[in-house]
Amino acid sequence: MNSHFSKLELLCEQCSCTVLLKAPPLNIITRQLLDELDEAFRLLEQESELRVVVIGSALPNMFSAGADIKAFTSWTGKSGRDACLHGSNVFQRIARFPKPVVCAVSGNAFGAGLELAMACDIRIFDENIWVSLPECSLGMQPGYGGTQRAPRLMGPSFAKRMMFTGEAIDAKTALRVGLADETAPAGKCLQAAQDMAHTIAQRAPMAVAQVKKSVTYAIDHPLERGLSFENRGIALLCDTQDKQEGAAAFVQKRAPVFHGI
Repeated sequence: MNSHFSKLELLCEQCSCTVLLKAPPLNIITRQLLDELDEAFRLLEQESELRVVVIGSALPNMFSAGADIKAFTSWTGKSGRDACLHGSNVFQRIARFPKPVVCAVSGNAFGAGLELAMACDIRIFDENIWVSLPECSLGMQPGYGGTQRAPRLMGPSFAKRMMFTGEAIDAKTALRVGLADETAPAGKCLQAAQDMAHTIAQRAPMAVAQVKKSVTYAIDHPLERGLSFENRGIALLCDTQDKQEGAAAFVQKRAPVFHGI
């Protein structure tokens, strides 16, 4: 699969795949990188044995410096809107990916780079990094979903503060406000994300996928409709072999072996 890409490196095993941004020196989120991410996740969606994806960086100390700012100078209302819509759609493909996506933010992440991390299900930050949404200092606003995902993760007040000021925050602050889910010692971030992916891959894959659907539904719908959606998910899972295996393994005091059926 790697032969398709020049800006990404894919390290795939049977049940998991690590997608590394590899566009030195700064992993700028160009149109080509967006297209490769879109293609990679389209292909991964067809992998029936896949249970979890990790996104990380192949570069030391840099996750992504953000969008191609040089391109801003030529944007008109229409071309700028279209360019950002494309980026937003790619990140939404990642957000709606049917399997969990864990992001290892092992280096600094600015602008669109942080927006990419926010599109993932779980974010692990290197304890030494800094992140920011600096678009207002460039006469712009986040355009790849940042204005929508940041308040959902951090609450509207802190999200607005980050975007209004453009000031960077450290990993400790990101953890406190809910932008990061976990921090890892310096240099250990990608391994921590892969370890988490390994744990997720051992769980019942249909149950994990249904949890992701249910939580996504909860964000967009009132509680009563969410409860109904959750109950429909329970009905689906009760008819799976994995549910039988999980219950039997618990009773027999052994580790379950799930097959996604």
